Amino acid sequence: MWVSTINPRDYHHAIVQWDGDTAAQKTSWMVGNDGNRRWIPDLATFQCLHDTGSGNAISASSDVLDTLPNLNNVWATCGADRIGVNGALEENSYLQAGGYRLTITSTEVDLTNNGHLVWANTIRAGAQLKLQTDGNLVSYNADGTAHWATNTVGSGAAWLVLGTDGSLRLYNAGGRQIWSG
Repeated sequence: MWVSTINPRDYHHAIVQWDGDTAAQKTSWMVGNDGNRRWIPDLATFQCLHDTGSGNAISASSDVLDTLPNLNNVWATCGADRIGVNGALEENSYLQAGGYRLTITSTEVDLTNNGHLVWANTIRAGAQLKLQTDGNLVSYNADGTAHWATNTVGSGAAWLVLGTDGSLRLYNAGGRQIWSG
């Protein structure tokens, strides 16, 4: 019997659903640039990810899903104002608070206010902006190479929050600010 090889990289930046799910609203995950699945918690997030380039959901067998590690209790983000530990902002998706929007693309990270550019930084560009379990916020390019970080390892950072004033801050679980940028 022949079985094709599953390349997890083929699913990066895609929405996947288990092909055996018979529910009307199927459980969906966003596969990040790091190869991990993050649960899509609601229709608004699903639609945002779809509209920003992840496309329609790919129906996948349990064999495929098993090759894409599931980050339990970590959700996909698009259109929200924050990401938590192990959460990531994927290429073309964004955080939004009030009129402010922080978007990561393959060439830059930009902050806009009601559609007007506030700032852009090409040094911080990449395929993924991830709040790691060690408290460091890191930007990775498409090949997984880190190229910018907050250098907050060991800080206990639990949330990256975009404020309604356009501020970008890391907070610990107790609500204390760790970093701002």
